[in-house]
Amino acid sequence: MYPSTSVLVHAAFMQLLSNQQIWEELRTGDGGYTIFAPNDKAFDALGEDKIRQLNDPRNVETTEKIGRYHAIAAPVTSQQIFDSNTGGVKTLGGEVPIGKTKSGGFLGGLLGGTEDGGVTVNGAKILESFEVTNCIVHEVDGLISPQLLWRYMDQLRIPGT
Repeated sequence: MYPSTSVLVHAAFMQLLSNQQIWEELRTGDGGYTIFAPNDKAFDALGEDKIRQLNDPRNVETTEKIGRYHAIAAPVTSQQIFDSNTGGVKTLGGEVPIGKTKSGGFLGGLLGGTEDGGVTVNGAKILESFEVTNCIVHEVDGLISPQLLWRYMDQLRIPGT
């Protein structure tokens, strides 16, 4: 069902990519595919409530939408993302903005910083990349799906849950 990789990923992330349709779209992609895999720290930063929402069966549709933003149906390296001047990358879920990281300057590089060769995808920095057969896996430090999708998670509290 899932590609075999030596990259360890958070169980909640595998839940994001549990839809077979996502894997079918990736298999029919252009010579491979790309996955943006949030690391454990990214999921820890979400907190228990959001992890519970991701795993809640009532939120399957929204969870799958979030997962689609973490996959591209073509192999794309971080260097290709860095070199592109398009302002965004098209994932299975839709387009997300890309940026270049800066260091130095004021306010974390916003003022007077210089590009340091790093890449962000919707604010999540690509930390490391791995090639696994026909797949490129980018470890990122956050979810790259739009924050707006969290509004569609079931917010109800059911007694005993």
